[in-house]
Amino acid sequence: MGNYLIFQHVLPPTRRYQIFVINITTGICGRLKFDTMNSREFNSAENGAFIIKEDHLILYDDAAYDEPLKTIELKKLFETLEKQATTK
Repeated sequence: MGNYLIFQHVLPPTRRYQIFVINITTGICGRLKFDTMNSREFNSAENGAFIIKEDHLILYDDAAYDEPLKTIELKKLFETLEKQATTK
């Protein structure tokens, strides 16, 4: 996504959803962390799928893509990342 790299880091057996956002030009890095709410049995290969669609990062509780857990506008995500880095 332009100057940004977005990736998911899975550490089984945690039920925590971790997505890292890195500005590859400046090296500024941030992490999104959510607890998954799915009551189904945990499967690290399926847990916490995400897609980027129409300038939004869409987080799902599992790979079934039933209902989004959260939707984040990429522009706001990148602005928040840069703002947090300059205020520290």
